[in-house]
Amino acid sequence: MSELEVRNKIVFTWVDDSREPHEYVKHLRRPKGRQARLNLPKITAFLGKIAELQERIEKQSKKGASVADNMAMIESFFTPENEQLFPFILQMETEDELRILNEELTAIEVIEAVSKAATYIVEESLNRSEVQQALKKLGGEGVEEAPA
Repeated sequence: MSELEVRNKIVFTWVDDSREPHEYVKHLRRPKGRQARLNLPKITAFLGKIAELQERIEKQSKKGASVADNMAMIESFFTPENEQLFPFILQMETEDELRILNEELTAIEVIEAVSKAATYIVEESLNRSEVQQALKKLGGEGVEEAPA
C-alpha cells in the first residue's frame, strides 16, 4: 500500500446492537474549489484546537485526572461550530455516511478521524502549485511537499 493510500484512507469500525462488527472505508479526495479554499483557515484552526485538547488531556492526566474527566473534556469539544466541519473534513455526504458519523462512532474515534482527514486536507491544499507560487511570491521558499 502506498503512503498516499495510507494518508487518504480512514477506516471506521463499530459493533452494532446485535454484536455484529461493521467496517466502512473512506478514501479522501484532494480538496478542490471555492469551498476548500474558504474552509482551509477553519480546518487549520480546528487542528490547533485538537492539539490544545490533547495538551489539556495530557496535563490533566499527569495531575491524576480520571477517565471520566478526560471524556468530559473530549465531549466539550463537540460544539455546534466544530461539528458542522466534521462532514466536510471527512467528506461524508451520503445519509449512510452521516449516520455512521453521528450514531456509530465514539467521540474519540471521530476526533482521531477528523484529525487525520484535516491533516490530509491541509497538506494537499498546501501542495497545490498555485499555493506554492503564492507562498514564493510572499518571499518564502514554499512548503515542502508531503510525500505522494
